[in-house]
Amino acid sequence: RYKKKYVLPGIIIPGLNKPKNIDSLLFPGFHHVTALQHEGLPIWDELQDT
Repeated sequence: RYKKKYVLPGIIIPGLNKPKNIDSLLFPGFHHVTALQHEGLPIWDELQDT
């Protein structure tokens, strides 16, 4: 269970003609997060470069 004050909505789609299937909008974001989890994110460290 999650407390409401700790949950931030990932996407808000306003308007009268909002999409019926929100998964098509969420998939690209989840795809990028999954790629970061598997491949990692290269970060340059000046201390290790010396």
